[in-house]
Amino acid sequence: MQYFTWKLMGEINSSDPEVVAKAQRTWDRNVAGYEKQLELLLEHFSEHQQRFWRDHAYHLHDGTVFQITLGDALETDVPVVLSRSPGSGVAIDVTDGTGAWLYELKYAGIEAIDARLRGAAGSFDGTLLERWLYSELTGEGPVAYRHSILFSTGSELSVVFKRFSHSRKKLARSR
Repeated sequence: MQYFTWKLMGEINSSDPEVVAKAQRTWDRNVAGYEKQLELLLEHFSEHQQRFWRDHAYHLHDGTVFQITLGDALETDVPVVLSRSPGSGVAIDVTDGTGAWLYELKYAGIEAIDARLRGAAGSFDGTLLERWLYSELTGEGPVAYRHSILFSTGSELSVVFKRFSHSRKKLARSR
């Protein structure tokens, strides 16, 4: 995470008003810097993908990650022996913060996967991920991108990829 770091989150939630005020100014600068660099990156994405990164990605705040899948043949329904591997992929299933939508994020042309896992004291079930807090899309060289995700435990996951797609479906409400 370059813009929305765990350290900055801690400062924003400090009990010291001076620390909070300084952190808020940093946060505001970081939001402006992030949005500026994001607009430059989005020129390389389709309109559908641009809508996700501009609008839908923000709705994942406080979302629940149901599944993270890593594999070399994620597009196949049944494990088969392929004559040529389609390449590694990552898929993440996550709800939006309201629990109304399930998003499936798919990354292909994987160049790296970085994880910094932290177990937070007081997490609900001892999970390393808990809730999706913030995420950033940044450039990673001339043709790759990095999607970094910060979770409420302080854990971070980054996927460096060349191709991205997403879908979403409405979830049924429990009664």
